[in-house]
Amino acid sequence: MASLLDEVCGEVVERRTSGRSRTAYLHVNFRAIAPLNRPLQIEARIRRSVGRKTYVDATIRDGETGLRPMLRAST
Repeated sequence: MASLLDEVCGEVVERRTSGRSRTAYLHVNFRAIAPLNRPLQIEARIRRSVGRKTYVDATIRDGETGLRPMLRAST
């Protein structure tokens, strides 16, 4: 799950900025167990940019209910 969030965060940065990105730091907060055989909803947004650094927040939720986040990540 953490590698999935890392990929999504990287995609968001690459689409919004010029050039490639690399993760220097990834903090993941596991809040609940991810259900099996159910869709997941992944959201990521740029929180701020400072020079070459871009900070992203991402969340994975149950795709059917959209309720409480199962994982949160900050880069």
